[in-house]
Amino acid sequence: MKTTVLTALLLATNLLPAIAISPEIVNPPQSHRLADADINNSSLTPQQIRTQSTKITVRISSENNGGSGVLIGKKVTKNASGAMTYLVLTNRHVTGNGTKFQIKTADGKQHTAQLTPNTQISPKYDVALLQFTSTQKYQLADLEYDTGSAMNANRKIYSAGFPFDSAQLRFTSGAVSQLSDVPLEDGTQIGYVTDKGATNIRQGMSGGPVLAISGDKAVVIGINTIGAAPLIPSYTYFDGSKPTAKKAAEYTKSNWGVPIYNVLSQLNPDILYQYDNLPKVQRKVAPTGYMAQLNRQTRQQTVRIEANGGNGSGVIVAKQGSTYYVLTAKHVVFDIQETKQLFANVKTITHDQESYTIQPTDITLAEGLDLAIVKFTSNANYPIASLGTYSPRKDATVFAAGFPARERIDSPLWQWQLNPGKNIANQEFSKFQTQDKFSFESDGYDLIYSSISYGGMSGGPVFDTEGRVVGIHGKVEGDGGSKQQGWNEDLSFGNSLGISIRSFIGLATKLKVSSQLLKTSKNIARDLNAGELATVVAVRDSISQPPADGDAKQWLQYGNQLHRIGKYAEAVKAFDIAISKGGASTWAGYYGKARAFGSDKKYSQAVASISTAISTIPAQSRRLHYYMWQRQSGYYLELRKYNEAIKAIDTAIGLEPTDTLLFSAKARIFNNAGKYQQANAIYDKLIKDRPENYLFISRGYNKLEAGDKAAALLDFNKAISLDPNSARGYISRGILNYRAGNSNSKTILDIDKAISLDDRSEVAYFLRANSKLQLGDNKGALLDAETGISLEPKSHLGYIARGNAKSQLGDRQGALLDFDKAIAVEPNQTYPFTNRGSFRAKLGDQQGSLSDFDRAASINPNESAIYSSRGAIKLNFGDKK
Repeated sequence: MKTTVLTALLLATNLLPAIAISPEIVNPPQSHRLADADINNSSLTPQQIRTQSTKITVRISSENNGGSGVLIGKKVTKNASGAMTYLVLTNRHVTGNGTKFQIKTADGKQHTAQLTPNTQISPKYDVALLQFTSTQKYQLADLEYDTGSAMNANRKIYSAGFPFDSAQLRFTSGAVSQLSDVPLEDGTQIGYVTDKGATNIRQGMSGGPVLAISGDKAVVIGINTIGAAPLIPSYTYFDGSKPTAKKAAEYTKSNWGVPIYNVLSQLNPDILYQYDNLPKVQRKVAPTGYMAQLNRQTRQQTVRIEANGGNGSGVIVAKQGSTYYVLTAKHVVFDIQETKQLFANVKTITHDQESYTIQPTDITLAEGLDLAIVKFTSNANYPIASLGTYSPRKDATVFAAGFPARERIDSPLWQWQLNPGKNIANQEFSKFQTQDKFSFESDGYDLIYSSISYGGMSGGPVFDTEGRVVGIHGKVEGDGGSKQQGWNEDLSFGNSLGISIRSFIGLATKLKVSSQLLKTSKNIARDLNAGELATVVAVRDSISQPPADGDAKQWLQYGNQLHRIGKYAEAVKAFDIAISKGGASTWAGYYGKARAFGSDKKYSQAVASISTAISTIPAQSRRLHYYMWQRQSGYYLELRKYNEAIKAIDTAIGLEPTDTLLFSAKARIFNNAGKYQQANAIYDKLIKDRPENYLFISRGYNKLEAGDKAAALLDFNKAISLDPNSARGYISRGILNYRAGNSNSKTILDIDKAISLDDRSEVAYFLRANSKLQLGDNKGALLDAETGISLEPKSHLGYIARGNAKSQLGDRQGALLDFDKAIAVEPNQTYPFTNRGSFRAKLGDQQGSLSDFDRAASINPNESAIYSSRGAIKLNFGDKK
């Protein structure tokens, strides 16, 4: 197969991509999962719970304040006394500005305490940690950090503490009355009322435990922080927004506490691992700067949708009078799988925690797409989301938002989420890719992005960097994917899938939303500056390393997280540790290593790891893991080992012949191997079943490589007719004109159109630069090449185009530096070497020129153009033999 500008551009477009490397869906660490029987049918009596609370609750005093606290952890000191350092959880307003603290334990002993250093708890949170040393053995609280299923409203709770006006521990019972989707700015999130006839928590009880029943023991779910009916009521959410006056009045009727999770997720990981008894919870970084501003803006536009079928999310897209229109996923409000009917008891919960009941007549379902509109009426003033109607470019930063389901996961991750990620691929490819075996035939899914998403975020918005909605989150695409296929959800590597706003705009009228009510913009989102990006990365990369003695599952999850954020070498190390732990998931460790190596373009190591993973799979489970051979074929393809690639993909097809993406992958291998007839036969069959834009572009490239330019043009024209907004369609036709030697001005017209549709496509700029060079517009070529490089600094095509422009402008030294850079960023392609070799020949550097062509021949010894060019150079230098 010839290496030409066309071939290089084709590879760069990723129209026929290698096996995509997908991020994992992070699963939270396990905590107590409570069944109704655990909550309602416990054998514990209130007196037994009181006895337990007496042992774990301490009185705290300082030179200017005081209150209560809870014994939550301990560690053995390094001296020989056998003393232990105890960790006491309390409120920041209890410790105040104090410097000298006394702690009185249940045995009546007084202990001198100090503030625990370097906790890293946000100063906004009303939480503090004290520590003291003693040789006495004290009971520690059992901590429950599951505020999902465990924190259902009306759950029975108890609270304890030492009021200022009493020497005795006060113990009271009640129930959960409020549960905010987001914490208040002081970290409080649990509202609770006391039983009839009892009084609320009193001054001095701050920092004392809030307990609930879990099986046969009392567990601490939080600490007392604010009493009911405060003298100066002030309720503000973490992002600075406030509840409505009506909701704030409800809040004043409850006592409020900080959940244990809001403490643990703020702690320095070193403290979590130094002290016994502390659950290992991933640190949650509070957003700052740009990320904090985006959080506030997007949360106020997003709603939780609850129904008998569970919960989902949605985004407010329009308002008419006092009627609001919420866009969500159809399966959030409609039982697609079983009853084919609307779920009952649908309601929306807005950012201020107000709840609105939805009638069936207020729901409109889309046909053929997983979208729906839900209406509610309110006199409150809720912000309307702006909609981005463009096609997000590959690698653009996006944010998946929503509210994970309370009842489905064991952690407080049901709280509001705004998770950054990358748009995986162009929209044409995404639409095709989302229809594989583990995806959702039709339903309109045409976005693939790496943002972490959870059950319950379905229907939530996908935002761009300017806070505009570019898609609606739908589901997660499994990589071997479903539980029915035997996949361990803790090891899932799936991408998130969504439906573009462009699809919604076309159906708005049918969904009974006037287009005049929508706030839309076609402008492509800007890139973030370095400071803004740093605030995003801080949230994205806030992952904690497991302890050395952590189990294989923990290290696999950690490796998956590292892989997702692009730390491939560190991911390999984590997977190696997981493998060293042994067990049934050893194959997953090697599989993870293969993916990390593949993402890092270390394809030989990727092949070795995926082959080891395959060898560990029992024969009876091979069909469940057919995707491993699919990945193996992709790595072989990158190494140009076409026979091995075909053998691997045929194995995958034999195991799972219903996955049409496997056939598309096989066609790509044939195309790269120069077996165009075989590739074309596959494309013909795929197009017969699915006549889609992406497939016509793929077949068009195959025909162009085979030399059938007329047939290729027909395919590219068909692709454009199917989607006139397809930038890739115009780029493809532009490449054809460039390759066919047609007027380069004709090529430029197509590329101008492509750039008008997607001004972030580096490939378009590179192609236009080459066309301008042919027309003698060297300065214009230089400008286009530099624009393309600014968009993608890791593409060799840009440096080659810029080098050629500099050469034409007389800057030979600058040109040579660019050609060197092209080889540095892509040392495994022939084109950078043949291009530099030709340039060196023009400079009279025979040895350097031939060295470059020798290197190109070693990379691909079957490329005939290399030998003919090298022969011509030898002839020019007088070496006729």
